Amino acid sequence: MPCHERPRIDASISTQEPVPGLSFSAMAVNTLGRNLSSDDDRPLSPVRSHWPRFAAFAIWGSVLYGALSLRDIETPFDYAMCGPWGCFPPLSAVAACHAGWLIVLTPALFWAHHHLLHSVSWKIAGAVLTAIGAVSAAIVAVRALWLDRGSIDQTYPVQKLALNVFTTTDFPIVPLLVLGVVTLAAGLFPSVARAIRRQPKTIARAGLAASDGR
Repeated sequence: MPCHERPRIDASISTQEPVPGLSFSAMAVNTLGRNLSSDDDRPLSPVRSHWPRFAAFAIWGSVLYGALSLRDIETPFDYAMCGPWGCFPPLSAVAACHAGWLIVLTPALFWAHHHLLHSVSWKIAGAVLTAIGAVSAAIVAVRALWLDRGSIDQTYPVQKLALNVFTTTDFPIVPLLVLGVVTLAAGLFPSVARAIRRQPKTIARAGLAASDGR
């Protein structure tokens, strides 16, 4: 099923129920904290020595699942931007697709920068990502104009182009633009880069605090 489509939801089901993926993520962080805070000095077994990596994958997968589950949440704004220029798919479904792309691309960006492109500055990486996103958006816009050239109704061109770009989820145009701008800011402003680098430590501290019952 395409990510912009979603099954019919029974109105009797409350949309305020916890997202299972995020609940599983919290459990994974708690377990990671208990294992990292162990005072046992015995040599680690192969499984235990790789436990932080396994937990990281579990957290990543559960957060991805939780983000994609946003498509099942109905909001009053799902069709608020519909008009004579066309209509969006449900806004929550489009947001779920963009969030999923961000969760997939962000670790890939950090891994590539650390292992393959460590000599490339964040400013250059951000500029490249932003350029790819901008060129992709331009291609989608030109294609939309080309397909619309024979249409009798030539009104609302800006809204139609925005509709086509924002609802393109088969290729991560919007996530690339977001990552590009954030990465460029991290390169231009060192304080942003330090805040980004502190995130893994923040997650580890949260797991340790949960395991200690604080």
